[in-house]
Amino acid sequence: EGARLDKYEWSATDSWERDNDWVLMRYAEVLMMQAEANYRLGYMQNALTYINQIRKRAGLADLTSLDEDALDNEWKHEFVFEGLRRTTNIRFGTFFKAWWNKPADANKHTGVFPIPKVETEKNGNLVQNEGYYPLYANKKPLHKPLFEAGGE
Repeated sequence: EGARLDKYEWSATDSWERDNDWVLMRYAEVLMMQAEANYRLGYMQNALTYINQIRKRAGLADLTSLDEDALDNEWKHEFVFEGLRRTTNIRFGTFFKAWWNKPADANKHTGVFPIPKVETEKNGNLVQNEGYYPLYANKKPLHKPLFEAGGE
């Protein structure tokens, strides 16, 4: 019982391979990137033009004004369950606030990923992102590297 939201059709008889394509990027995402870039550069009318193209396709009324919250909401509604929300929240500064069933997060380091230890060992100029080192400093790799540095 209950409702489920599925972006892609599937069948109970599907085994390993499905006959539908998995979309990596939609044209709407390209338009939203253009809209956000124009908004951040101060070109509101251009930003609205891109957003309203997406809204027209969805059968929604045009926006006549735009602010950061409205832009964030357009990202949220257009790309629901497409795996873009975390990076969008980080970009708009809302990742650390409470939302839906996520409490507010005081650990600001979770806004960036750790640099893998193997990379910091290869390049002494890399500095681990704050909050992660020495958490992983004494961890041994779970497996032997496939290729050694300088090997084939």
